[in-house]
Amino acid sequence: MTERLDRIEAILSSVAEQQQVNTIAIAALGERQDRFQQQKEESDREFRERMQESDRTLRESINDTVSMMAELAERQEESRQRHEEQNQRFNNLLSDARADRQRADQRHSEFVERFDNLLNEARADRQQQERNRVLNEQEHRAFRETFQTLLAEISQIWRRIAG
Repeated sequence: MTERLDRIEAILSSVAEQQQVNTIAIAALGERQDRFQQQKEESDREFRERMQESDRTLRESINDTVSMMAELAERQEESRQRHEEQNQRFNNLLSDARADRQRADQRHSEFVERFDNLLNEARADRQQQERNRVLNEQEHRAFRETFQTLLAEISQIWRRIAG
């Protein structure tokens, strides 16, 4: 019985540790998401600043317009690519987090099922012990009654012999 309780305590401890690991992973995900958002805002701000700089440059020199537009297009593509890469990294992290959550949910379900099975076994053991105790008491009572009857018969035999 104590071995089962020890196993149950070990399982509960394992689940608690896993929950702590999941909590840390979720917090790390939140931090990564915050960094992603900051990088995106910085990229957006840089992009707006570069656009304004380009507008001023265009007004100053029409001859440089074509080269500046090409440069802006290149930078915009780089920004888009960075943004796309960041989105992809975020989506990958999100997929990983979801998979981790599914695995944690699966382990939790398995734990609950094992716990329920152990609990049912413990209840069945307790019920069997109670049945055994009742049977033992009945047998003991029958033995006492038989023994008392035997003593009474011996007593009667001694009285007949003595009297």
